Amino acid sequence: MGRQSKVSWYASFFMVLLLASPTLAAEAIVAERLQGLLYSTSGPAEYRVARPAPEGMDVTVAGCLRHASRLHAARVGPGVDLEQLDAPVATQACQAALKVAPDDPDIENVLARVQLAAGEYQQAEALLNKVAATGNSFALYGLAKLNLEPKYQGGSSTKYIELLEKAVSLGDAVAKTDLAQSYARGFGVTKDVFKAEMLFKDAANLGDARAMHHLIGLYLREPALTLNDNSFEVLSEYARQGNLQAQIGIALHYLAAIAKPRDDAKAFQLVEGAAKLGNTDAMILLGSMYAIGRGVERNEQEALAQYRAAADLGDPMGSYTAGLLYLTGLGNGPTRVDQDQGIAHTYFVKAAELGHVRAFSALGWQYAEGKGVERDLQQSWHWYRKSIKANDPEGLNGAGVLLGNSPNAEQQAYGMQLLKRATVLGSLRAAENLKLFCAKRRTPACD
Repeated sequence: MGRQSKVSWYASFFMVLLLASPTLAAEAIVAERLQGLLYSTSGPAEYRVARPAPEGMDVTVAGCLRHASRLHAARVGPGVDLEQLDAPVATQACQAALKVAPDDPDIENVLARVQLAAGEYQQAEALLNKVAATGNSFALYGLAKLNLEPKYQGGSSTKYIELLEKAVSLGDAVAKTDLAQSYARGFGVTKDVFKAEMLFKDAANLGDARAMHHLIGLYLREPALTLNDNSFEVLSEYARQGNLQAQIGIALHYLAAIAKPRDDAKAFQLVEGAAKLGNTDAMILLGSMYAIGRGVERNEQEALAQYRAAADLGDPMGSYTAGLLYLTGLGNGPTRVDQDQGIAHTYFVKAAELGHVRAFSALGWQYAEGKGVERDLQQSWHWYRKSIKANDPEGLNGAGVLLGNSPNAEQQAYGMQLLKRATVLGSLRAAENLKLFCAKRRTPACD
């Protein structure tokens, strides 16, 4: 049911409130990470397979397309692990497939993604440009994402936006959602929440499930929209069509007293109803309501039970939030959840294996600090590298600090580059860390 892109805002909305509670002795790094979730748009997009391998397809072509399941979480599916990609084998399979089906755009897109994952940016760019020249929006989207790679020379937010706009002009719903995200937070463009709203609506109508969830978050954090737009009516219309995410959005309206007077009991009723229908997004929000006692008597164990239930259904955010609860512990009464950073680690690993971006940075932090695991800087870097590839601001910050403290000058410079990237993406902690490092040593990232 719910995936990371669907639930990150819902869970973070209440986890941020939960974290503000004086009864939760949370680590500062976790506090920052949770607060960052509220405005994060860096997680994987709704899953979209490039092309399935039809029955009877030539084995070499099918072999290449099967490798797509390891390429790009934003376009493929759960369980993506770029670190496990065998680039030489994947390249060989796709090159063999191109001999069977020369100039096939889907195969070329897959091969380009293999090259991109392997850090072969020039080859990937050349191949994506070739496919994009035929009017292929998937390739244009790939070129746009290439501009966000930290090690790609010549990338820029301006090029990123230009390429997204080209993909959007060809009717690409996923690119339209990403463009809306850029306008929502002012990345590469002047912030314009009204244009973001319009793009999110269009993308939702074109079939990108992410767009609805980002639209809900936009309504709930942008007063200008709630004062000048019929956001509650929009969500109500989607809810009448059976969209449980819109139902959750209505509940959040009641919780935040935006379009309707605050009514925690009504919100709890809506969320509980969606949870009983097996919606993991609702389970996670319901857990957060139990955690802080909104609309129901506070019960930390019930909160944990809801998170774990979502996790058991394969929801990466369920695993991640269960991990956070174990990482910090919660409560002082008979229903308290005791801190157990070892169990937290288990849940973070489970979430990471399902592609949850924030779990990557949580694991990187655990290994760097020796929290719940033996301190292991190599393992820390292993997980932070995944955050870097996902362009996650908090992961970029963690990796930047890790490298910035290295005795190696080249690693220090790269670490400061990562901190600058995280700062551009809105991480206040990264901005503070960059300032501290620049006070000690000057690099181009300080300019």
